Amino acid sequence: MIRIDDLDKKLVLVTGASTGIGAAVARAFAAQGASVALHFKSNVAAATALADSIRDAGGTALLLEGDLSEPGVPQRVAEVAARLLGGLVLQCY
Repeated sequence: MIRIDDLDKKLVLVTGASTGIGAAVARAFAAQGASVALHFKSNVAAATALADSIRDAGGTALLLEGDLSEPGVPQRVAEVAARLLGGLVLQCY
């Protein structure tokens, strides 16, 4: 695996992170040392499994649920992620 040291200790929010490309992006950031906030809409089982796998590998992951099509939810998700992680450096949608 290629190591990208610039991502170490970065604080990242990945939306749609429970499956597919979002999950792959979240895993990749975590593998590089970033702390990740994993947003999901409804697939709590997949999101929890991803967070557990990141934590088991020594990473930091937290879960944020929300329907981003609802008014105010995108801002709330970003604000909560920033508060819980201690800031945000990257947001991946």
